[in-house]
Amino acid sequence: MTQQKEKSKKKNVGTKDFSASSFKLQASRTSGFTFVELIIVISIFAALSSVVMFNFTDFSSNVKLQNLVQDVALQIRQAQLSGSSGRMPPQVTQGSNTFTPTDFANGLKPAYGVHFDITENTQFVYFADFDMATIGEYDNSTSYCDVVHYSDNECIDVLSLPDEFIISGIEVIDANGPHLASISTFQSLDIIFTRPKLEASFAVNDPNIGTLISAKITLRSSRGQERTVSVSRIGQISAQ
Repeated sequence: MTQQKEKSKKKNVGTKDFSASSFKLQASRTSGFTFVELIIVISIFAALSSVVMFNFTDFSSNVKLQNLVQDVALQIRQAQLSGSSGRMPPQVTQGSNTFTPTDFANGLKPAYGVHFDITENTQFVYFADFDMATIGEYDNSTSYCDVVHYSDNECIDVLSLPDEFIISGIEVIDANGPHLASISTFQSLDIIFTRPKLEASFAVNDPNIGTLISAKITLRSSRGQERTVSVSRIGQISAQ
């Protein structure tokens, strides 16, 4: 009887020892990362980081583009306010040209406008239409825009776009439908406002296009995103 109990104890002890060693062996196999597992984790993290950075860059560019189209729309709005109010342009007081202070005092008020050109797609021009020779469009006889040369240039300011953006397209609509700017059709668009009206008038360098109903300027980022500024004949300005 005593011998059977001792054998049973030994058997039980042996079982306990085997279970403990098995647990330690399993724990040693599952603790930490293997080299392959570490490489996989790093690869997944790098891929996720790339996606996040790409989306952030895309988002940042889109925000900048939205701000830019708002700025262009505000500049057109500034021309509308200056033109409808009969504001005296700086050319009258700082240059000697065909539009004199006497003309202004006698009630002759210049129009104001914004000039876009697809051949100069990184900038646009804010101008006062004071040249009596050609009323209703931008008369750019020189490439400068400063008070010293106001005598032969209607330019008030040249506004440059940030490096990553361009004017990618100009579209105008007349009674026959839409027309897109190109080298073979027209290259430039003038949007003009004349006192006392808030309505817009348009000028393009293509005699085959009739009286315009509206115009749209498209801006594009280097990432291919596009936004537009639209102006209707009734003077409505919208950025989309």
